[in-house]
Amino acid sequence: MSSLNTTGTMVRKLSKMGTLSVACMLGLSTTVMATTPDDTAKFIWNRLTGTDATIAQRNQLKELIEAGDVTGAAFLAMEDPGFLDTVNRWAKPWSNPDKNPEVATNDFVATVIGLVRDELNFQQVLTGDVVYTANDNITVAPYSISNNDHYEQLEDSVKRGQTTFKDALVLRSQSQLSDNVLPSNAVAGVLTTRAAAQAFLQAGTNRAMFAATMDNFICKDMESLGDAGGPANGIRQDVSRNPANDPSFYLTYCIKCHSQMDANVAAFNYYDYDDENGRIVYTNGQIRPKITRDSSNYPAGKRYTNDQWTNTMAFGANMTMQFPQGEHTGAGAKSWAREMAGSREFAVCQVKKAFKSTCLTDPKTGEDLAAVERIADSFIQSGYNMKSAFAETVQYCAQ
Repeated sequence: MSSLNTTGTMVRKLSKMGTLSVACMLGLSTTVMATTPDDTAKFIWNRLTGTDATIAQRNQLKELIEAGDVTGAAFLAMEDPGFLDTVNRWAKPWSNPDKNPEVATNDFVATVIGLVRDELNFQQVLTGDVVYTANDNITVAPYSISNNDHYEQLEDSVKRGQTTFKDALVLRSQSQLSDNVLPSNAVAGVLTTRAAAQAFLQAGTNRAMFAATMDNFICKDMESLGDAGGPANGIRQDVSRNPANDPSFYLTYCIKCHSQMDANVAAFNYYDYDDENGRIVYTNGQIRPKITRDSSNYPAGKRYTNDQWTNTMAFGANMTMQFPQGEHTGAGAKSWAREMAGSREFAVCQVKKAFKSTCLTDPKTGEDLAAVERIADSFIQSGYNMKSAFAETVQYCAQ
């Protein structure tokens, strides 16, 4: 193992015992005190539930750890309702453009919680006709696609100790919810929830939905996705080819992002958000007017007439994301989301996010990154069970 990787391992071990400081890092010893099963039990419980284990809880985990079943100890900790409180905090930043972790729970976040709780294939976070709402026997406002009262009251009930996310959430079909405007073939997991529409389909030209999906579920920002060699034939008319009378700026900068973004986000050409009525809008077969606005900027550019998308990221600089085999084209958000969820990068991204939650740092060392790839393989083999990813990452961090 390299000295860098050895240092990374020591940092994790010292950090979990609460003894890491900048001063310590400047003079790290080459030896680290071994972690006891009791320390490991406390660490696993705390990182997964956000609370301190009772003696009884710690002893239950310690028994499994001493028997060599650290993963089993992690799964036992995840049975505690506190774990889903952790998932609630984990998912909130993805549901709003400011990545604010203090927003109220909403249909986007509740669906993430439910998919994790029920150990369902986590690809459904992008592809499923699913949404989680409160049990009918819980006293909260009815679910509405026009406001968030249902989820705000549910979260308040959880905070008051009247219920838990573990007990409260029920899986439903998003397309069959009362007053919903989406047919089943237009539902794309959390991307078509009310919260996502309000955050990423409001105003603009829906490009925010592409950027947010890449950031939240592929772990790529627009800068890292930029490909100056990408095809320009899918770039919309609203993008000037001569910004500030400098065509070189377009060729150097604009084309990098728009070659990747415009052809992909065409999947959302029929979607919008009605701010006045607080709800998602879907007009099957009809492009939303905002998609073709500012067409005079470059009339020779691509004018979209349907929701046919092309995944330009499957070629060129971004092909390392390993998208599923196929033609990398389709129609509508659901098929596009399936393309994204089928990529290798989707699996790796979910593991990176679990790593950040349990290790309290991004994977940085060679050892960390190798662990992420190994856990991503296991995550895929588990049928995209998100609890499996959490269990393996917390086990790695506890070493």
